[in-house]
Amino acid sequence: MSKDRTPEVGDVYWSNEWSMSVIITFSKYGLYWGLWSSGQSITAWKKDDFKDLLYLGKSKANIDDLFKTENEE
Repeated sequence: MSKDRTPEVGDVYWSNEWSMSVIITFSKYGLYWGLWSSGQSITAWKKDDFKDLLYLGKSKANIDDLFKTENEE
């Protein structure tokens, strides 16, 4: 998360409402996309949609590596 509390790619949040975490995977035009820990996607959230979520930190995984295979270097 940036200093002005703007969500960034790789940020992980916790939702008490849904009892699961969500990671931001993409951002464009001031909107955010990501994945819930259940595997469902989120689409086109605004910055305000994160105000009731608990910021957990940056993901340890590199988003760019998620679709690399063992045959790639």
